[in-house]
Amino acid sequence: TIMKTARIDHSGTGSPYTECKKLLKDLERCKTNLERLQLSYFIYPVNLQQLSDYSVYVRNPIDISTIKYKLDGSLPTGVQSICDAVNKQAPRYTNYWDFVDDLRRVFSNAIKYNKEHLLTDTTNISKLVHAAA
Repeated sequence: TIMKTARIDHSGTGSPYTECKKLLKDLERCKTNLERLQLSYFIYPVNLQQLSDYSVYVRNPIDISTIKYKLDGSLPTGVQSICDAVNKQAPRYTNYWDFVDDLRRVFSNAIKYNKEHLLTDTTNISKLVHAAA
């Protein structure tokens, strides 16, 4: 119950903020190529032009880059189109549980969307993403 009311201090000194950053770092710490591949499915926003039916199954998309942005204002480095895709209108986190809810939603969205495509996806990507989630 203490974490439910814990406020996130964006200065970087607050315990919930530190725990959120640590959790993201732990999640990104990949030891194998398979882990790197699996994580890559969740790092960036879904390309809605490639998956045109995504919004039919997922009402509130979220990804790890957007979570990072909501936590500390950082954007992914490198490809500008990915930076442009991050939802910069998303409000910053004010408490620990909003962060946890979003992190869970990354994986539940992947399960929800890819479950619907397991039998029809000829590339097997849905199976890989579903299994990774």
